[in-house]
Amino acid sequence: MSQAVNVVRQAKRLGWVVMVSLALAASMLMPVSANTDEVGEGLFVVEPARVPFHEKRSASSLTQFRHCEGLVNASLITSFHQLLSSLSTNLGIQPPMQAPCHYTTGYLEIFGSRVDTYGWRYYINQQSMNDCVYRDHCTDFRSVNVMVKGGELKFQMMVTNLDRRLTEYMCIDTRGNLTQGHCE
Repeated sequence: MSQAVNVVRQAKRLGWVVMVSLALAASMLMPVSANTDEVGEGLFVVEPARVPFHEKRSASSLTQFRHCEGLVNASLITSFHQLLSSLSTNLGIQPPMQAPCHYTTGYLEIFGSRVDTYGWRYYINQQSMNDCVYRDHCTDFRSVNVMVKGGELKFQMMVTNLDRRLTEYMCIDTRGNLTQGHCE
């Protein structure tokens, strides 16, 4: 049985799925914040007014880094940190620190279409954060990417440890359904 399945079972036992579901449900009552510098009761800020502290740009992509606080719902930051910590521990790798948490926004241009990107990242230590953000060399980090699949908002969690050649995915939807693998 995979470690991810164990995390799903453990999360259900501990009520994390319920906690994430309740945070998502409460947040869904309010529209996603746009054109503000505070998340308020929403899930995350779509167009942050806050100036990014770092930016990566190429001919076909842009990623901007900002601190999560005030841009991502605090309940989501905590809930996803707990889920990613549990998954990391079950996989035998170091769990992430809760801070810093970096909110990333940007876009990718794929086959002539632009895809906006939203997510947040946690790191295992300061060196890992520096390597990932400033050197674009992410070897050991934990992340949440927001996506819409089949008209539904989903959160894809990823745990990466390149030394062990490990990348594990889990997906949670707004109803709290937690599944192993990529969001479908």
